[in-house]
Amino acid sequence: MKTKKISRRAVTLAAFLLVSASSLHMACAEASVPFDYFTDDLSVSAAAVVEEDKYLPPEWFTKENAVSEVDSDTHPEETPPPAGEPSVATPVPEPAPETAAVCSYCGSAGHSQNRCAVYAVEQRGAVGRWSIPSIGIDVACFTYVLGSDSFEYGQAICDAADSAGYSAYGSQYLIADHNYQGFSAIANCAVGAVGYMDYGNSRTEYVCTGVEYGHNEGTELTDNDGNDVAYNNSGGITLYTCYNGWQNVVIAYFTPV
Repeated sequence: MKTKKISRRAVTLAAFLLVSASSLHMACAEASVPFDYFTDDLSVSAAAVVEEDKYLPPEWFTKENAVSEVDSDTHPEETPPPAGEPSVATPVPEPAPETAAVCSYCGSAGHSQNRCAVYAVEQRGAVGRWSIPSIGIDVACFTYVLGSDSFEYGQAICDAADSAGYSAYGSQYLIADHNYQGFSAIANCAVGAVGYMDYGNSRTEYVCTGVEYGHNEGTELTDNDGNDVAYNNSGGITLYTCYNGWQNVVIAYFTPV
């Protein structure tokens, strides 16, 4: 059977249409583009392509039609040593050691400006930054006065990125944030985990003494038996976040070391 020649222009146009159709399908998958928009009538003879389009860009030509004469385990720019001679491996330079991040605001090493307690206090008006390294929590805390500040104000604090509410409650302080902003991790916090409240000019270390499920009753925070937790953690910091609805919460207790 005689192979029909196809002009270079026809092949190039066909390739362009195939690429365009594929891109449209990928970009508009959710728009349910009908599959009958595409066609298989653009297939051509490989022999005709090689003969007619041997001057196409090398990356297209070799990818579609050529069989490489270079062994798959040898890079084109490398020449194998003659038989019987040992090959000498090219030394690979060791990567430079990573340097700790240096804050552009306070000049301290180990954190960026986005995680700088001094910046959060001086420029954003935060109380400080609360962190639990073992579970990846690191958030700026902003004062919210229970019973005085509006609900909308407290909600706005928690809704904002890198922002948690910080409130006096009974004999402790509460830190509250949304579970989808990282606070879901407190459910996995182990007793003995270390937390820090960094005020910019000083830092206090805390240790986790317990995690439990409880309830947000609107005016008080209770354990799972309905007991108010206002005095369960005197002098400490108590974290909470909602799960399975705003009235169900996870509570983690931290006491100063």
